[in-house]
Amino acid sequence: MASKLTLLFVALALACVCPNAYSYGCSSISLKHLRDQIQICTRNVPSQQYFNPGQTCSAEVSGALRGGSSCSMNQAPALLSQCLKGYSLDGATSQACLKTAIDNGSCC
Repeated sequence: MASKLTLLFVALALACVCPNAYSYGCSSISLKHLRDQIQICTRNVPSQQYFNPGQTCSAEVSGALRGGSSCSMNQAPALLSQCLKGYSLDGATSQACLKTAIDNGSCC
């Protein structure tokens, strides 16, 4: 009887834990679309021979959203601006572009 009760307890614990194990971060498809949109929005940001700010910041932003506890694309424009400012680049236009794309539903 004790083993049945233990088995029931373990089954209930797994039922509670398993759905939450997969409910964090953004999906890989959403993040790919976000990276593509960031590339589009940063195409006019000055780059150098071995530095593409769109590629670098799209990886940083998608990495931050992937590792988060939830998937809030509304954080992406601020993360993009923060990334560009970290490289001493003006990110206001790129941030507005990404925010508009997210608000319109054309991204992510």
